[in-house]
Amino acid sequence: MAEAVIVEAVRSPIGKRNGGLSGVHAADLSAQVLNGLVHKAGIDPALVDDVIWGCVSQAGEQAIDIGRTALLTAGWPETVPGVTVDRQCGSSQQSIHFAAAGVIAGHYDVPSAFYQLILDPSMAYSCAYWDGQRDLNGAQQAKLDLIMSKLALEPGQALLDMGCGWGSLTLHAARARVQVTGVTLSREQGGYVRQRARGLGLGDRAEVRIQDYRDPLDGQFDAIASVEMGEHVGAARYPAFCAALYGRLRPGGRLLIQQMSRTTRRGGGPFIESYIAPDMDMRPVGETIRLIQDAGFEVLGVEAMREHYARTIRAWLENFEANLPAITTILTAEQVRVWRLYLAGGALAFEQGRMGVDQILAQRPER
Repeated sequence: MAEAVIVEAVRSPIGKRNGGLSGVHAADLSAQVLNGLVHKAGIDPALVDDVIWGCVSQAGEQAIDIGRTALLTAGWPETVPGVTVDRQCGSSQQSIHFAAAGVIAGHYDVPSAFYQLILDPSMAYSCAYWDGQRDLNGAQQAKLDLIMSKLALEPGQALLDMGCGWGSLTLHAARARVQVTGVTLSREQGGYVRQRARGLGLGDRAEVRIQDYRDPLDGQFDAIASVEMGEHVGAARYPAFCAALYGRLRPGGRLLIQQMSRTTRRGGGPFIESYIAPDMDMRPVGETIRLIQDAGFEVLGVEAMREHYARTIRAWLENFEANLPAITTILTAEQVRVWRLYLAGGALAFEQGRMGVDQILAQRPER
């Protein structure tokens, strides 16, 4: 899989001009190759650790990290602006942080037309559930069914979809005759979900609120789902986030949080924090469970889905490459490079176990 990442990362014409590594096997990439690449950026190779995903030992076992190779061979300028050395990881560790330097991805401002080209028809921008399914659409539907089953929702009950994104769960639950309130901060997402709900004849069962999770909502809900939103809340605000969910859930109601995690380094990693989501905060899943329990919830179960996410992102990347001509009419050349690296590096991080994702099922006690 590592070999494929290099091919994906340098497929653009710019990448091919900067070294043409598309036919090189990972095993053939030596420290000398890395030294030559980083020399262009004016970086001392001895200081380079894990550029994309954070801190690793200076004396790490691998001579080269596929993620940073992809970054340096995918068309970045010869002089990389905003490079700093982060020595916060400890005396024996350090990492290179590539500052945004004016090439911020605009991750959440990209039109829905782009996401329609890489996601499944339900527009689920989160980890799918590959339980015998052969394609992304089936795997995403299986994930939505799994969430509904865990929440034990019945027709007529009220679901709060906190961080509803492009509306995959909101509309799925509304089709099952559940009354759904979806909450998003994105006007583009909110408008898209409202339009889809009306078009599907679900406007009476799917309400979309464009607001912050801390803003008032009417009444309490029978169940709450928050699918890959908690990573954006921030460490300092996460206890208040859990408290807000607790207050909006009726006694006996269930909460499902699907959230990414990291075990080696908090946050999102230098690449994600610089180019994708500056607010990204990931922690070990055990810490998230403790925070949920501290809010008063009883945790009923945790399901690890790391391997499912690696396969999900690979499917998104396949769609990205297959629809590249259309994508280039929506994204700038810089955004295309960033998205290719983001998807390729993300898949590798889940495959190597540096990132995880879990579904945490909890319940508000009856008393």
